Amino acid sequence: MTTATEPQPHYHALNKTPFTTRTAQSNARHLLPYIQPNHRILDIGCGPGSITADLAELVPQGEVVGIDINPDFVEAGIALAKERGLQNLFFRVGDVTTDLANIEPSTFDIVHAHQVLLHLPDPLSTMQQMRRIAKPGGLISSVDSAFKLIIPSNPGILSSEATYEKLSKGNPTFGQTSHITAHAAGFS
Repeated sequence: MTTATEPQPHYHALNKTPFTTRTAQSNARHLLPYIQPNHRILDIGCGPGSITADLAELVPQGEVVGIDINPDFVEAGIALAKERGLQNLFFRVGDVTTDLANIEPSTFDIVHAHQVLLHLPDPLSTMQQMRRIAKPGGLISSVDSAFKLIIPSNPGILSSEATYEKLSKGNPTFGQTSHITAHAAGFS
């Protein structure tokens, strides 16, 4: 059994390949018009850093920090940053349910989470921390799916959904109701 500070093996094992093929252009396109060359960006639940590295390329005078609970993903992110020559990209192992509280308020221009909050037992407190560590006027982005709404369904999705529901402490339909959590976290 995993605790809140351990990676959820079902998710990491099922999604290893898609994690490495994600890009900012395909998975964080909504952020691109707002990114400035000097921005500081935090990517929580960054996986092996494919989106994170793309974001770092967009902020040559800024910096990007990726946090993930899985040490293997963090190592992969560090290797990717080195491979791509990104001096403004940093990775660290961390649990977003506890470690965001250690970040100074108003630190980042953008706080980004891609498919993260649906895995957490208390996404509200994490969203509140995301808001706290964003600079005034900063941008907070959370993209989460709702397994029950993926149509057309196929055996791979059904298998992933069943495994998720069996092992996860999160909410597989969080993406459907994330706006309610955002309002509760103080967003208008």
